[in-house]
Amino acid sequence: MKESTIVFNSIVKDWTRCFPEFGRYGSKQLLRILGPVAIGVELLKISPTTYRPEAILLNLVDDPRVKPLPMVYQFLKGKNQVQIQVPFEKHNSLIGRVSGIMREQASIIVEPLPSLSDIMNWIIRFLNEDYVKGTNTFHQYRTVMMLSKLLKDDKLGMEYFSKAMKNIQEMPKWILETGTGGFESWLEHMKCIEPEQLIDNLKVNTEHWKMTNLPLCKSHPGML
Repeated sequence: MKESTIVFNSIVKDWTRCFPEFGRYGSKQLLRILGPVAIGVELLKISPTTYRPEAILLNLVDDPRVKPLPMVYQFLKGKNQVQIQVPFEKHNSLIGRVSGIMREQASIIVEPLPSLSDIMNWIIRFLNEDYVKGTNTFHQYRTVMMLSKLLKDDKLGMEYFSKAMKNIQEMPKWILETGTGGFESWLEHMKCIEPEQLIDNLKVNTEHWKMTNLPLCKSHPGML
């Protein structure tokens, strides 16, 4: 095993001690499951000797045939709003401060039980504030549409669904056709998705992608 790999594994273990409420998933993610999503920390190795911590959210009610990918990947901001990156050699002296910044700037990941509205607002805020402008936001807004179906408050759920749908409809046509295989039929399908189907996807995803050992909160306030 390369020395840099050994060092990185030690770094991940240090972050696990900083966030004991999460479980390690794979080589670089620390997660807990909150109803239809998993949230936590991802440590991205951006060079052989540097990593970048990000707060992430995975959609667990999507198609179980595709491994869940981060829908939110919020990087931390230091002085002058620059992304925080940590050289391996400075990890020991910086981890206390950087993990504290994580808890401050991405506080939702450590809240005991954020509401489903809080989760959707985080996705939308990420797209408005941190996402690279002009890039494809289809899957993030699609996630909001799915999660909106799980709200007990039907009126509120429709507000989130409509807001996400409006943002999707404003995307270039080629993105919509490529992402959906036929936008109008896809949109009708999204409107007709039942909460029970999404809950079934959640069970299949957590079992198929070996997430059953992660810390679990089964429901959110206001969720079906």
